[in-house]
Amino acid sequence: MRSLRRALNSLVVSAVVITIAACGNLDTPGTKAAIEIPGVTSTSTTNPKIFKISVGSIWESDTTNTVTPQGSCSVEESTPLDEECTVTIPEAQLFYAKLRIKAEVSNENKCSIFSFFPYYFKMSNSADFKPAGAYSNFSALDCSANPIPDGCFSGAATKLVPSFKHGQNTGVYFLPGTNPLSEWTVDSPNTLRGQLNYDMGLRWFANNLADTSVGQQDYIANSMVQYRFICEDIYNDEQYRLNLKIAPDPSAGDGSDYQHSIRW
Repeated sequence: MRSLRRALNSLVVSAVVITIAACGNLDTPGTKAAIEIPGVTSTSTTNPKIFKISVGSIWESDTTNTVTPQGSCSVEESTPLDEECTVTIPEAQLFYAKLRIKAEVSNENKCSIFSFFPYYFKMSNSADFKPAGAYSNFSALDCSANPIPDGCFSGAATKLVPSFKHGQNTGVYFLPGTNPLSEWTVDSPNTLRGQLNYDMGLRWFANNLADTSVGQQDYIANSMVQYRFICEDIYNDEQYRLNLKIAPDPSAGDGSDYQHSIRW
């Protein structure tokens, strides 16, 4: 059983970088899910949906907050546990646009508790770490310390999760019986590089750019935690899990090696 000991006792709402309906914080440590393209209906009519994830972007300069749909993924009753879905986003939007993720639960009986664990990774093990592009006033971090400073981690989770802390607080949840829909929004890498005092790259959102076995600049091998969406029933037993991969649009055709390099 996967119980609410993962900190269902801390209910938090943040209006700055995240919008959640009846949400709290928690922590936990295939085949393909049904992928829907904007404007195209689901390919299945026989299996009722359990939940649907929609991914969109909002240009950072757009004061109307108009969402550009980038793709969606549906989990149905017949979907095996631990499915994977990939959504590609043009790299300019990955850098200059906010990321919007929306979850909508259709089956409350099989999804009494819905959890979202955004992606993040560790940037360094160094005792004197300054990330790439750090400004002159950036104070070096001791990423070899215990506990590890929050600033040694990067990725959307560090801003999407209120009071993010590795190993303690890395996700959010909501109760579909109270509200079946929730949305999360996080600022663009271009905006955040000013706030965080160092350059942000496409790796901020794109979790296919962090190779899970090979260390890279400002990335520790095997440190990545994927975007995960988990449904539990009323007994706290896990019923469905979807792993989301956000990737630069491969149709760019510029020859970039997205797996091992950062364009921005």
